[in-house]
Amino acid sequence: MNKEKQAVVLGALLHDIGKFMQRAEVPCRYLNDENEMQRVCKYNKQGGYFSHKHSLWTVDFFEKYGLRFPLLLSAFENPDDNLANFASKHHNPDTPLQWIIAEADRLSSGMDRMPADEEDQLKGKDRYKKVRLYPVLEEIMLEKKQKGHIPHRIELNPLTLDREFIFPRSRQRLRPKEDELLVEQYNSLWLGFIKEFALLPNESFLGFIESLLFLLEKYSWCIPSSTIDLPADISLFDHCKTTAAIAACLYDYHRSHDNLEERNITDRGKVKYALVCGDISGIQKFIYNITAKGAAKGLKGRSFFLQLLSEASGKYILREFRYPLTNLLYASGGKFYLLIADLYEQEIKKISREINRELIKKYDAEIFLSLGFCSFKGNDFEGVNFPPIWKKAAQQANEQKSRKFSGLDYKEIFELSGRGGLEETCEICKREGEIKPRRLDEPEIKLCQDCQEMENLGERLSRAEYLMEVFDKEDELNQQALEIPFLNTRYYLLRDLSKIKHRHIKNGAVYKLNSTDFLEQGFQNSPLAFGFKFIGGTYLPRDEEQKPMTFNDFADRSTGLKRLGILRMDVDNLGRVFSQGFGQRASISRVTTLSRSLSLFFNGYLNTICQKGDYRDRTFIIYSGGDDLFVIGAWDRITDLAVEINTEFREFCCHNPALTLSGGIALTTKKYPIYRGAKHAGDAEEKAKRYKGKNGKEKDAITFLDKTLSWHDMVIARHMKESLYKWIAKGKPAKGDGKNKKLSKGILDRLRKLFLLYEVNRTYWEGKRELSCDLIEERLKYHKWAWRSVYSLDKAMKENELFHEELWALQDALFENQFNGLRSEREVIEFIDVPTRWAEFLLREEA
Repeated sequence: MNKEKQAVVLGALLHDIGKFMQRAEVPCRYLNDENEMQRVCKYNKQGGYFSHKHSLWTVDFFEKYGLRFPLLLSAFENPDDNLANFASKHHNPDTPLQWIIAEADRLSSGMDRMPADEEDQLKGKDRYKKVRLYPVLEEIMLEKKQKGHIPHRIELNPLTLDREFIFPRSRQRLRPKEDELLVEQYNSLWLGFIKEFALLPNESFLGFIESLLFLLEKYSWCIPSSTIDLPADISLFDHCKTTAAIAACLYDYHRSHDNLEERNITDRGKVKYALVCGDISGIQKFIYNITAKGAAKGLKGRSFFLQLLSEASGKYILREFRYPLTNLLYASGGKFYLLIADLYEQEIKKISREINRELIKKYDAEIFLSLGFCSFKGNDFEGVNFPPIWKKAAQQANEQKSRKFSGLDYKEIFELSGRGGLEETCEICKREGEIKPRRLDEPEIKLCQDCQEMENLGERLSRAEYLMEVFDKEDELNQQALEIPFLNTRYYLLRDLSKIKHRHIKNGAVYKLNSTDFLEQGFQNSPLAFGFKFIGGTYLPRDEEQKPMTFNDFADRSTGLKRLGILRMDVDNLGRVFSQGFGQRASISRVTTLSRSLSLFFNGYLNTICQKGDYRDRTFIIYSGGDDLFVIGAWDRITDLAVEINTEFREFCCHNPALTLSGGIALTTKKYPIYRGAKHAGDAEEKAKRYKGKNGKEKDAITFLDKTLSWHDMVIARHMKESLYKWIAKGKPAKGDGKNKKLSKGILDRLRKLFLLYEVNRTYWEGKRELSCDLIEERLKYHKWAWRSVYSLDKAMKENELFHEELWALQDALFENQFNGLRSEREVIEFIDVPTRWAEFLLREEA
C-alpha cells in the first residue's frame, strides 16, 4: 500500500474524531479562529454562520498528537493534501483525495445529501451532547404491528464483556437521566482513549492503523455517530470503519482508471465496489465426525481451527490486494465479508481455486471455501439497496458450494490419500495415515497427526492469554505453532508477551483473548498490530488430576442420570433480519453495527454466562460465533443453561420480538459417538424451527426430550421440574418432630399416566375429521384424562397429607394452565411429560 493510499485510509478512519472531542468538551484552540473555520467548516449562507465545527477539533487532534503519525509529514502531489486535511476537510473538500473521504463519509451513512450539522439542526442548546446510542437490535422490525418506539439506550462505557457495560439500559434506569448532559461520561471515555493512544505501536503503518482500529472500537462502540436523525443507532466506530473501507475502494478504483477527479469520485451510477462473501462449508462434518474416544479439547481445537481458517482466508485476500483490516467488514461463524474495489473478480476466482486445491490435499475435500463476488454502485449504499447486495454475495457463495470442484483437475479431487487399507486408522477420525499413541498412559488410543494437532490446539487455547498471528516465514518463535502455509499464516498461542518483547517480528498481530486491555508499555516501537479477540470457550474444565475433561467426565458430573448434554441454538430468521429489518433506513454502517452486536453476544458475552456458578466446570463451549452456538456438558446444567442463554439474549435485544432463538438439546450415553449426538441436537433444533404455537407465533422455541416448547412454556416446565425434584428429593419438615418428610416418587408415575391417557384421548378426537380444531380442544378438556387426574391427585393427597398444598398446585396447573404465577401458552397437560421425565432423570441413581 503506497503512502498516499495509507494517508487517505487513515484520514478517513479519523475523520470524525473531532465529534468525540467536542462532546467531551476538550478545549479547542481553533474554536474562534475565523481562518480555520473558513478552511474546514461549511458556511451557512442563509444563517450567516459556520457549521460542522467538530472539524475544528479534528484539526486540533492532529496538532496535539501529530508526533504519533509517521505519515503526517509525507509530501503529496497537491500541497493542500496531508493527513490532517484528509481527516478534517470532509465537509469542505478542495482536492480529489479530500473528496474521496467526503464521498466515503456520505456513502457510509447511506446518505444522498451533504450530512446536516448536529450542532445546527438539533433543537435545544447542547442537545448533541445529551443523546446516547440507540441499540440497533431494538430497531429491527419484521412486522408492521411491531412497536415503533425505542425505550433502551447504550451507556457510555469502554467495551468489555461485563453485562453492566454492554447491555442496553431502559430509559428509566439511565444515569444521568435522558436529556441531561453527558459531558462527564464523554470526557472519561476520551481520557481513557488518549491514555492508551500513547501506547499504540507506530513503526509500521499496518501495525498502527490496525491497533488504532481496535482502540477506536473499545472507546467509540457506544458513541452515536450522528445525533440528528433519531434513532441514533449507528456507532461512531462502525461509521468511521466503513468510511475508511469505502475510501480505500474509491482510491483504488480511480487510481487504476486514472480519473481521480471530483465529478468521477462523486458519480454513484458507476459500478466501483465489490462485496466478497467467504463461507466455509463442511463445518459440521469436520468438527463433529469423530468417535466417542475423542476428547472435548479435540472438538474445541477443530472448531477453533475453522474459525482461524475463515478469518485467515479473508485477511489473506486483503493482503493480496493491499487493503487494511478496515475492509474486513465481518468475520465470524465460518463466514466473512470484505469490501474491495470492483477490480479483482478474476483474481478472486484464482485465489478460490488455489485455496481449495490445498484444502483438498490436506483434508480430503471435507472443507471447502466458497467465495461470492457481488459488484455494485455507489447508489447501492443508500437505503433499501444495500441489504440485497449483502444477500446476493452470500447467495453467490452458497451457489458455489453446489459446484465446489469446478475449475479443479480431476486428479486433484479424486486422488486417494489412503494406501489401500494397509495402514492403521485413527481412533478418532477413522482416517488412514501415520498413527501415534495419544499419550504414554493411553497407548491404546492412537491418533493421526491432524487429530493430535487439533487436541493440542484445544489444550493450548485453554491456557492462552494471547493469540499471535504471523505472516512472514522468517518470523518464527521457539514454540509450537499452527501453520496454514497456503495462506502464509502461522498462529501462536501465548500465556504472556515475554517471548516477543525483545523479538523484532516484522509482520503480524497480537490479540488479547476475551479482554479489551490489549495495549501494554514497551511495544510502541513494534511493527506488530495489537488488538483483542472474543472467542467462546477458551476455558476448558479439568478433572481432579488437572487433565482436560473428556465427554465421559462431563456426563459423570451430571446429577442423577449420567448423560452428556448437547445444546445447539441459533438466531431465527436471520436472513430476513438483515434483508428487511431496517426497512428504508438500511446502510452499510447499520448492517455492520448489527453484525458486530450479534458477534459481541455469541463470541464474547456467552463466555460470561458460561462462567457463572457451576456452569464453569460442568459445561464447555465447543463453538459460538456470529449467530449460533454449540455447547456440551452435564445434561442437567445444559438444560438450565439453554434457558439462561435465551433469557440473556432477549435482554440483550431489548425483548425485540423480531430477534429470537431456537434450540435443541440431545442427551447421549458415554460411549455414544459425538457426531451422532451433534446430529440429534441439530435435528432437535430444526424441529424447534418448525414450531408454531397456538398463538400463531413461529419458532422462538426449544426441543428437549423430543418435545418442542415455546421458551415461556420451557420456563414453566423448569419450575415444575424444580418443585417436583425438591418435594421428592429433599421434602419438607413434618409437624411434630420437625424431620423432613419426602413426597412419594409415585407422583411422577401418576403424572406420566395422566399424560399418556391424554395422548390416547387426543388421538381419538383428532381422528374425528368432521370436528373442528376448536371443538376437539373443547372435548379434550373434559375427557377421561381430566376426571382421572382429579381422582389420582386426590388419592395422592390422602397418601401425602403434608404435601396437600403442593399437589393442589399441580392440579391447578393441569386445569388452569398456570404454575408459580406463570400462565402457559398451551395446555400444561400437553407437556407435563417434560417436567416429569426431567425430575425422574435427576432422581435416578447411577454409578
